[in-house]
Amino acid sequence: MVAAPSTGWGQGKSDPLSEREKVTHVLNRFGYGHSPGTFEQVLEAGAEAWLKEQLEGGGAVNPILADSLDGFETLRLTPKECREYTTMEIPDDATAEERQARNRLRDLPKRELVRSVLLHSFLSERQAEEVLCDFWRNHFNVSFTKGGPSQNLIPDFESTVIRENLWGTFPEMLSDSATHPAMLHYLDNYLSRKPPTKQELAEVERRVRRRTGSRQRGEEAASIAAQRGLNENYARELLELHTLGVDNFYKQKDVVAVAEALTGWTADLSRNGTQGFIFKGNMHIEGNKRVLGRVIHSKTGRGKNEGEQILQLLSSHRGTADFIATKLVRYLVNDDPPSSLVAKVSKSYRKTKGSIPAMVDTIVKSKEFWARENFRAKFKTPFEFVVSALRVTGAEV
Repeated sequence: MVAAPSTGWGQGKSDPLSEREKVTHVLNRFGYGHSPGTFEQVLEAGAEAWLKEQLEGGGAVNPILADSLDGFETLRLTPKECREYTTMEIPDDATAEERQARNRLRDLPKRELVRSVLLHSFLSERQAEEVLCDFWRNHFNVSFTKGGPSQNLIPDFESTVIRENLWGTFPEMLSDSATHPAMLHYLDNYLSRKPPTKQELAEVERRVRRRTGSRQRGEEAASIAAQRGLNENYARELLELHTLGVDNFYKQKDVVAVAEALTGWTADLSRNGTQGFIFKGNMHIEGNKRVLGRVIHSKTGRGKNEGEQILQLLSSHRGTADFIATKLVRYLVNDDPPSSLVAKVSKSYRKTKGSIPAMVDTIVKSKEFWARENFRAKFKTPFEFVVSALRVTGAEV
């Protein structure tokens, strides 16, 4: 860990934290460490008072951060607007310098988002906000490594799914993530559909033959189309990473049923498309599904509602409350999360229908959070270590 102003080391395991230790604790659990002058400011205000202000969305907007982000062009653009950068054409007669400039513009949404995450973490005085963003950003992971339209989709995912839901509820964030094209693309649900009928395959073959004049190409296109069908990627991640946890409560048949309920949940990622979520009924597998012992009712023309029923079922499941509580306590308190605190946070989830502020409030008001055995009990990740080093040295980036 980056060193903080000296604290006492002679205390017993049951001794309460000193005021200086409390400040060190909150600055490293709900922040990326202290910057020059911050430690004494928090000590004067009191660790609990600083934490209360942070969790109420307080903390000044650092003008240095605002200035650092001022020249960013793409952070507030819609996916469709970002696409104007990522698909920018390069003329055949472009010089090497022109090609390089165009390629840099194509990559701009990705580069600006990555840089903005670092700058927010390093410079923002709203440290608790940045720490919680990091938690949810990892929980609902999407990645630029997917390629394709990810560069123009993920910046909007960061702002509309993560940041806009940070002080809301888990069910709202889950729903927004499930309908965001970045998630649908990353986990391939935008391709998931009922198997094509013989009539549809024949139409594909005729269409390609008319366009190309080649019977062989038509047959090849129909053969490729015949391989399209149900994709379980998102359904599996939804159950094991976003809600219930790995192998908790569900079986393979539940994964299949969830995947079937979510067929037709896709995105308009075509060249001139909206780059947004759409539901396509002609891709949806009709019929009732059974998930976690519950019947998900299917009604003709209302296929999207099946996916919504799934999300509501998972959001209200005790297994989801326990899973989210465990992850939050592990992240904010100790890698070996105290079971007593996990139970309290899970109860808070169920009582408040997944309120994120309520769960965090339960943690910071608990005796476990302030217990000596949880002080300096976590190592920093490489990212946290680098940001802490930048903050404590007051480095310029």
